[in-house]
Amino acid sequence: MGYRTYTCPIARRCGGCEWLAVPYPIQLRRKQEQVEALFTEMAAADGAVIEPVVGMGDPRAFRSFEELYEAWRHQMVYFVNLKLSVNNYIERMFSLYAPATFLSL
Repeated sequence: MGYRTYTCPIARRCGGCEWLAVPYPIQLRRKQEQVEALFTEMAAADGAVIEPVVGMGDPRAFRSFEELYEAWRHQMVYFVNLKLSVNNYIERMFSLYAPATFLSL
């Protein structure tokens, strides 16, 4: 299946090695499942759509810095939009359920 074993002195504290041992297509699928589990309700309340997790591909396959930069930029746009949606949702929930009306005085 393509699973590998990595040894690292800080593996227990970090957790990153857990993902390194998993084949990349499976990593993307699991990350998509996590994003959907966390944000489906929020996206529905906001009228937003959860887009697929964007994989970067093999960095050795890029032929130029511009291709690499475009892949990075595409990921940044995705996560910035996700972050903004989450922040908007949280602000809306605070305004509805925990307003702090005199905080701005």
